[in-house]
Amino acid sequence: MKYFSLLTALCTTFLGASYAAEDSEFMESRIAQVESTLSEHSKLFERVIAQSQYDSTNTYSSDTMSSKTPSDQNVVMHSAHGCMDSGFMIQAEFLWWRANMDMLEYVGQTNGANLLLSSELDFREPDFEYDPGVRIGIGYDFGRSNWDVKLAWTYHYTDVSDSTNGPTDSVLSQVATRFQTASNAVYNFVVSTNAKSTWQTRLNALDFEMGYDYFFSDRFSMRPHFGLKAAWIDMHYNVSYANMIDGGVPDNTLISGSMRTHSDFWAVGPRMGFDSYLHIGWGFSLYGKFAGALIYGEYDTTSRFSFTRPPVPPFGGGTLDSYPLRHNDYSRLRTMAEMSIGLEWGYCFSNDYYLGFNIGWENQYWWNQMELYFLTTDYHPRGDLTYSGLDVGLRFDF
Repeated sequence: MKYFSLLTALCTTFLGASYAAEDSEFMESRIAQVESTLSEHSKLFERVIAQSQYDSTNTYSSDTMSSKTPSDQNVVMHSAHGCMDSGFMIQAEFLWWRANMDMLEYVGQTNGANLLLSSELDFREPDFEYDPGVRIGIGYDFGRSNWDVKLAWTYHYTDVSDSTNGPTDSVLSQVATRFQTASNAVYNFVVSTNAKSTWQTRLNALDFEMGYDYFFSDRFSMRPHFGLKAAWIDMHYNVSYANMIDGGVPDNTLISGSMRTHSDFWAVGPRMGFDSYLHIGWGFSLYGKFAGALIYGEYDTTSRFSFTRPPVPPFGGGTLDSYPLRHNDYSRLRTMAEMSIGLEWGYCFSNDYYLGFNIGWENQYWWNQMELYFLTTDYHPRGDLTYSGLDVGLRFDF
């Protein structure tokens, strides 16, 4: 329509000028009008051409518009790099996690009754507690392509214990579960009046991921990602017993015993998952994250069982028997999964800086991490390692 109006104006002007050719003054006036009209329409034509060229070279997808140019600075459309075009990201999280391990029962109690007269046992394990940890991440966003990369390190250490003292008048009230043996189809149980267990686990994990932001609307976005996971898990489990009676020793000889185990595991493998966000306004978002990894690595495990026997006349002092078990440099394939939900708030400053806070709950599940050899009927037990607890984090983009 703009081009048609321009041509119409030109034709009308020139026709009017031809009818007034006899009058020079009228001609000069019409020529001035034509020149003025041409100048105005030329400027309009230039603006139309410039606008069409701008539109053709600056086409944005809905994803890019949502993630990089929010209409309200206070409502942050979250992405891997906030609302900025490109730049770096640093992130720090405080973890308050409870580590838990299967198959760590160290004693079975009969609530004071004689073992031979009791029909059930109450098993005890280390008193698992919440301990602090940390996660630190760095990353880079590539701008309007919506791609980003990130590297995060997670560290958590736990040291828990538990102890129990059975009734002194009934030594047959507690079963030392880590010293039960079976020979020739005969089950030999070991009882004890005093028992103590400690469990220590140190987790170090590195996660490298590449992610891409999808904005399905102004209220919902998703970031699928893939990459690699490396993990180091160092585990110690120790149990000690006092005033023991070994069912396999003549005359129920009193002894004391201890078990010390150590397991080192390192592995690496592919990891993938997705982060989803529901933007509820005013900079707040609800998030849900899920990821899984299939890692392959090596174990080094050692176990040592020691028995102290009382003096035997006429030979004098007691004897110490020690039975080491070792299995090193053997490979295993393990799986793990992690999931978290929470609330996040973020704010953009002049599209140059982004500041965000988050608080949430995270769970991690590591299958078959128990690789310790016990002197029991379940000679090589399998157990799963779990982490669950609170995440509180701070993020800054620049």
